[in-house]
Amino acid sequence: MKNAHQITIGKQSLYFGADVPNEDILNFTLPPKPPNGAFDIRFSGDTKFCGVDDCVIEVMSGEQSLAVECDIKDGERWEIVDENSNVLTCWGVQVLELSGDSKTFELRKSVSSVSPLIFSLSPAYPNPFNTTTTIPFAVVDNQHAISLQIYDITGKLVARLVDDKFPVGNHIVQWNADGFSSGVYFLKMDAGSFSQIQKLMFLE
Repeated sequence: MKNAHQITIGKQSLYFGADVPNEDILNFTLPPKPPNGAFDIRFSGDTKFCGVDDCVIEVMSGEQSLAVECDIKDGERWEIVDENSNVLTCWGVQVLELSGDSKTFELRKSVSSVSPLIFSLSPAYPNPFNTTTTIPFAVVDNQHAISLQIYDITGKLVARLVDDKFPVGNHIVQWNADGFSSGVYFLKMDAGSFSQIQKLMFLE
């Protein structure tokens, strides 16, 4: 499933957002749910694959919270909605936390997955951060190289995160500041005539 998106909860993975030949669908079929007290995740219909843009995830767990590892490709965004209508957005590679109170979750493709209209640098998260922060950015054409650079408070260039062309869409990159001193840094994105600066606060 190289082209499929993937979420993993408790070492069990679900796949979605890709086309699978009908003859291969049975390969993703799961046995009946285990007894109460066991851990299990699956899409409704006892399968670990969903081929549409709106799926239902069924969860068996006694935990108060669930760590969800997302691996979303091609700049798409998918939303996980719990039974209380709380929405978490998955994109790129990241880890989210779901409430263990819900037994079913809706997984749906976000309308923000459409191609962006302008270059943009979204707020890094977390910020302030300890060691690692995630930086989202949007690319509107693949003709311009994207530059993401980190400067210290004196204006000295201290890290080059990105200097390459990217496909059109939403992307993320992470900055691991391990080895850097605590303090204020500035993130600068350049793409053709586009330029934007963002303030980052690193706290050891």
